[in-house]
Amino acid sequence: MTNDTNTRKKASSVFFAAIMVISMVAVGFAAAPAAAQASSTNQGSISPTTADSGEQSYDIQIHLDGVDTNNGDTDANVTSKFPDAFDLSSASLTNQAVESTGAGTNTTNVGSNLDDSANEITIEWDDNNGVAGDELNVSFTADQVSFTESGSFDVTADVDANADGTFELTDQTVGTVTSDIEAPTIRKATHYQNGTSTPVLEIAFSEDVDVSN
Repeated sequence: MTNDTNTRKKASSVFFAAIMVISMVAVGFAAAPAAAQASSTNQGSISPTTADSGEQSYDIQIHLDGVDTNNGDTDANVTSKFPDAFDLSSASLTNQAVESTGAGTNTTNVGSNLDDSANEITIEWDDNNGVAGDELNVSFTADQVSFTESGSFDVTADVDANADGTFELTDQTVGTVTSDIEAPTIRKATHYQNGTSTPVLEIAFSEDVDVSN
């Protein structure tokens, strides 16, 4: 009977020890901070919203809500996706920025990548002792962009604000550009006076223009 009692006591001790270990692990999981995902995008924009047959620059802005810039994330990113009608083969990037709408500088190490084969532009950043529920403005300028066809085309964005390799927001509309690559473009404008007090402005187009109307 004594051996049987001792065995039961040992078994009970092992059982309760296991319960305590499981409980500690559960507490550890409960205490782990949740990765902060962007809750939404709004106020995205692209400018200008029209295009012709020439190259031009586009200013893109994407506003993110609900980003935790205080949990030490690195390589958070937003990828802007351009339809095939956009030609990014000669494009370059300037003015890349990720800025908090608050008073602090809550992001750092802003970088960018232009993948003209995929027609995508990615802006990356790291947290910098910011705040939970931050609002960020992601912006850049894409220079020397042209179009291969006419029409209206939406630029969209995928967001991985918590840098876990998964987009928490996808296909968010940034803006729409309407192109008319058949339209003539201005090649030169000359302003002068032709011997009278009336100024003259001569405009040369890339093709003949019907001015009868």
